[in-house]
Amino acid sequence: MAFPEVTVVFWHTLVAMVAMQMIGWVWYGPLFGKMWMKLAGVKKANVGGARMSVIILTSVIVNVLTATILSHFLAYADATTFMEGVTVVFWLWLGFMMPLQLGKVLGEGKPVKLFILLTAYDLVALSAAAKVLLALA
Repeated sequence: MAFPEVTVVFWHTLVAMVAMQMIGWVWYGPLFGKMWMKLAGVKKANVGGARMSVIILTSVIVNVLTATILSHFLAYADATTFMEGVTVVFWLWLGFMMPLQLGKVLGEGKPVKLFILLTAYDLVALSAAAKVLLALA
């Protein structure tokens, strides 16, 4: 099977990463931060100070990787419009992210609400990254 050659534009990937970071900041901050901490059993002391720097740096690296791989999948699917991009994102989310999150949340005995919160973020953040990548292409 031959995959099309994909040219990943680093600046596009960085903009997609910034979009994902901003959504994550809002999602796990003012929008659902307290709910997430309660459902996940996270203590405020565990996400502040020097630990926050590690969390942010790790999420930047992971989001750059995610945006880069998403660029490949969008190219493989020949997606050029937002709806085509969201369709690609949906299938990736449904086949990979959602089942992995479900297994993790259930395996750790966490509430189903946490699963919904985590996977909804994944779907929203990936959709935003697809929007950015396709708009800049």
